[in-house]
Amino acid sequence: ANDTIILMELPAPKIFIPYPQTLDPKEFLPKQNSRKPCNGFMIYRKVYQKQLNANSYRFKMTIISRWASALWLEENEKLKDAYRQFASKIAKIHSENHKVELENLDNRINN
Repeated sequence: ANDTIILMELPAPKIFIPYPQTLDPKEFLPKQNSRKPCNGFMIYRKVYQKQLNANSYRFKMTIISRWASALWLEENEKLKDAYRQFASKIAKIHSENHKVELENLDNRINN
């Protein structure tokens, strides 16, 4: 517990966070039983976590979330807007997929 408190007080490791145009939207679609896709910050946090892992950093999610939040607040608006737009794109894909699933279910029920 003390280690966690000490880590939370350390500054977040500065890791390169790519613009979302380089990311695959399918990686960020919610699970099938989930109704709500992630917002821009949640995607940013997932990317930050992946980048930490790629650089052999291993931390608890509570620490990663706190660091990602601090970094998000410092990010420029252009990057934040790009993540928000990416989240909207994912929400649209999710909505279309959900609509198709409902139509398929409706067809099965009616047949």
